[in-house]
Amino acid sequence: MKIIIAEDEEDIRTILTITLEDAGHQITTAADGEECLKKYGGVMPEENAGSPFDLVILDYRMPKKDGIEVAKEVLARFPSQRIIIATAHTKEIFSWVPKELHHLEFLQKPFELDESIAVVEGRAKRKLTKTICQQRATSILK
Repeated sequence: MKIIIAEDEEDIRTILTITLEDAGHQITTAADGEECLKKYGGVMPEENAGSPFDLVILDYRMPKKDGIEVAKEVLARFPSQRIIIATAHTKEIFSWVPKELHHLEFLQKPFELDESIAVVEGRAKRKLTKTICQQRATSILK
């Protein structure tokens, strides 16, 4: 798969890149949301062609543009683009993610490397709506 990873923490970006490249994927990286959009836009196909990437992995909290802002811009051009939001801040997710983006997939930090590969390869999809409901129920019961 052709994947672009936007993650501002260099260690996480490097480890995820190495892990996914070892699993056979082609990786492009960005250190923030603006760089991600530039790289995504730099390989934009002709008007009627598909997305330049099979998958976009976005850290939620990044400088310049956060993951949700980047997701909105990417989805405006390619509504069926597969996007995974990676975050450690799951309890606040209701306030972060607009309802129209609840179909996005989710990877909670910290994550195991095997888990990240499974999510990327579609063997362990984590839809935001399922995660939100489970966490919301857990926080209410506590």
